[in-house]
Amino acid sequence: MIKRILDIIVARVTHWLLHEPDPAEQSGETVRSFSRTFRVVIGWMLFVLGIFLFWLPLPLGIPFMLLGAALIGRRDRTMRRIGVMVKLFLRRWARLPLPVIGPTGRRLLSMQRDVSRELRRWRWRQTKVK
Repeated sequence: MIKRILDIIVARVTHWLLHEPDPAEQSGETVRSFSRTFRVVIGWMLFVLGIFLFWLPLPLGIPFMLLGAALIGRRDRTMRRIGVMVKLFLRRWARLPLPVIGPTGRRLLSMQRDVSRELRRWRWRQTKVK
C-alpha cells in the first residue's frame, strides 16, 4: 500500500515537471497548479511519516497524519479509498466473535460513525453560513 502511495506521489510530481504549458495559459494558473502539487506532495510525506511514527510508545504520528490528510484534501481519490478501506476494516473487526477484537471493533466503528456524522454536520453548517 505504501508503494502504491509513493507511486502516486511520483506520478503527480513527474506529471507536473513534464507538463508542457500552453502559451495561452496564464501564470496564475501555473502558480495554483504548483502550489496544489506542492501541498499534495508535502501532505503525503507527512502522512507517511505519521504512519511510521504512529508505532512509537507515544503515538506521535497522529498529528502528522492529520496534518497530512488536511493538506491533501478530502476530495483526493486515494484519501477517499483509504477512508473506505478503514471503514470496511472496522466493519470486519466488529463482526468478529473473538472476545477482545469484536467489542473493540464495535466501539471503534461507533466512534468512526460519530466522527463522520459530526463532520457532515460541520460541513453543512459551513455551507449554510456562506
